Amino acid sequence: MKRLLLALALVVILPASPARAADESIAIVADRVYASPTAEPLLKATVIVTAGKIAAVGATGKVKVPPGARVVKAKGMTLLAGYWNSHVHFIDPRVLNAATRPAAELTAYLEDMLTSRGTVHAFEIATLDFGNTLALRERIRKGEVTGPEIYTTGVPFVGPNGTPGYLPGVKLPEFSDPKEVRAFVRKQLDAGADAVKFWSVSPTMQGEVQVAGDVARAAVDEAHRSKKPVFAHPTTVEGVRLAAEYGVDVLAHVSPDHQEGWTPELIALLKSRNVAVTPTMKLFRIDPERQGAPPAVVKQLMDIAGKELGQYSRAGGTILFGTDVGYIPDHDTSEEFALMSKAGLSFAQILASLTTAPAAKFGHAAHTGKVEPGMDADLVLVEGDPKADVSAFSAVRLAMLRGKVIYRAKGF
Repeated sequence: MKRLLLALALVVILPASPARAADESIAIVADRVYASPTAEPLLKATVIVTAGKIAAVGATGKVKVPPGARVVKAKGMTLLAGYWNSHVHFIDPRVLNAATRPAAELTAYLEDMLTSRGTVHAFEIATLDFGNTLALRERIRKGEVTGPEIYTTGVPFVGPNGTPGYLPGVKLPEFSDPKEVRAFVRKQLDAGADAVKFWSVSPTMQGEVQVAGDVARAAVDEAHRSKKPVFAHPTTVEGVRLAAEYGVDVLAHVSPDHQEGWTPELIALLKSRNVAVTPTMKLFRIDPERQGAPPAVVKQLMDIAGKELGQYSRAGGTILFGTDVGYIPDHDTSEEFALMSKAGLSFAQILASLTTAPAAKFGHAAHTGKVEPGMDADLVLVEGDPKADVSAFSAVRLAMLRGKVIYRAKGF
């Protein structure tokens, strides 16, 4: 599904640089604003951004535009809260050596990967070079590089001999001792990690490897002592169950690998433990296809993944949008939105997965996730109305992080 074309009738007054600091007022005049996933749209609305915050939201003509404010006239467009992508990786060669790589190269890569997709908050779910991610994040925060706010789990861990077979040449940290894994988790959190990740079940070349229960629980406990979330890559239905039993906060994927599906009992367990799920639906097409799986197998995996997502969503489980971008080379988000819709998620549920759900899950709901006065000006403008056409979620024309424009479509 391709992005919608830019409407030629748009007239926009914006800074020459897409990374202008949030030191002035901006008035965004849009055809509609969805303040939150459950709110009715505000039609013909104006949003005022001042000093990185949303200062006012209301009907165009009734909201006072500050003198000298820059005006964005967004005819035919919808304003939403800025997106979270809750499953990304910074492992592409184009983002390595982040401390010294030219800023323009990093900005260009992050634009294609994330900001042009509306992502203003990105959660990196595993890195192979923690220092590189920290360097990238620091350069963004200093304003040297334009990009999203980055959160990271740091380097993930596995059980003994548990490095997944699809990571050739890599050996992840392995733990069988609860004390050792506590020290590992503490070291990464102290160094700047925002979360912890492990494989509850790892698919290795020699078979499936589980993390021992006492090791997993020690890691979860150490993270939770610092009020940090824990992610698990489940691989299988058993991996999903184990992750829930261990106290994991977020599943990094659904689990169609053994083509089993989730039982009502498993769904109830996940719900009772308040486990969020990042489905990464497109992954289950791309990975099998590049491994040479027959189309019938790919379809079956996709069908099971969609069923698991739909079941958990209908049960009221928390869904977080995530694409595994960085591991998968295709940065386009339109297919992920289409697959989520096909699985039965409504407009409100998809918008929540992008905004309010991750903001709440990761402890940021007090300042981001909604288009309301007093909130950070984390905003996305899209062409069209995503409530009427889910493809509009990916037709991003402008992205803003705390009042700073971090992406502007060419010609806009």
